[in-house]
Amino acid sequence: MRYTWTSVAILFIWISASILMVSNRLTDPEIFFFFVMAITVILAYIGFRSK
Repeated sequence: MRYTWTSVAILFIWISASILMVSNRLTDPEIFFFFVMAITVILAYIGFRSK
């Protein structure tokens, strides 16, 4: 697989974000969700673009 590490990193970010969201430790989950989405888009752009 060519993009294994990018996929694993994005999956790890979303699993850890889901755990934080479910644990109710966040004061503003909407802002946190926005940052997780932004990080995902940035990682996907860097990791999945062709060389």
